[in-house]
Amino acid sequence: MMEPVHQQIEQIFDEPSRIEKAGGSIQRTKTSLGPYGFMVLAIDTEGNMFELHSQK
Repeated sequence: MMEPVHQQIEQIFDEPSRIEKAGGSIQRTKTSLGPYGFMVLAIDTEGNMFELHSQK
């Protein structure tokens, strides 16, 4: 299994709904990483897994 692409973003609040509207799917909802911020794990329309990371 390939490692997901990691992308640092400013704020993660609206991103899961934007991913789903674009045809992707959420594999792990917004998850706290304690002092390291938050992450969302998703799959795009071509089956590629990616992770979004934010401090907010």
